[in-house]
Amino acid sequence: MRFAALLVVGCLLGACAMFGAAEESTPDAERIPAAWRSPTIDGHKIRRVVVVPFQDLTGHPVESRAVMQSVVDEIQRRQPFEVFHADAKILTNEEEERFLHSGTIDKEALVRVSREHHADAVLYGVVTRYRAYEPMLLGLQLNLVSSGAGDVVWSTSALFDAGDARCARDVHNWHDTALDHAADTVNGWRTILLSPARFSAYASARLVATW
Repeated sequence: MRFAALLVVGCLLGACAMFGAAEESTPDAERIPAAWRSPTIDGHKIRRVVVVPFQDLTGHPVESRAVMQSVVDEIQRRQPFEVFHADAKILTNEEEERFLHSGTIDKEALVRVSREHHADAVLYGVVTRYRAYEPMLLGLQLNLVSSGAGDVVWSTSALFDAGDARCARDVHNWHDTALDHAADTVNGWRTILLSPARFSAYASARLVATW
């Protein structure tokens, strides 16, 4: 009888230990992106933004388009401004060629694009690094240019490396503080480090949050 009681106690203690191990504490957020933001120099209000197709430096154009959509989805979720896609041929061949080589668009072209689409600013981005297998890697930079004076009002960039401990902690924090856990799997926040779509959503959220 005494043995049975001790066995029950031991099982309960073991279950408690397992439960405690499963209930990991939420780490502090890490500051991964570098960002700069400034008011427009002419007081131009940013309410409606047109997105130019992102430049891909990785050799993964399909994945880069998915990253761009992830950024747009996050902006639409947070709603700092209205955002919409521009046609893929919004730039002239010469402007597109220059963008592919330099990652920048002439101020005159940006102002023209925004005015043609009745937008207050143009958002363009560059996918600089991409790796879809473990440890995943995503490098991304975003720039927002006002159609008023053609000045850059927001610029942010980051290299999100799933193999880096700081990034893993930040993913854990984002999972615990920003997501609905109803559909969580047994691996919880670690699934973000295994899914290109979820990792892109995390990276987009952290970049857009710098606005």
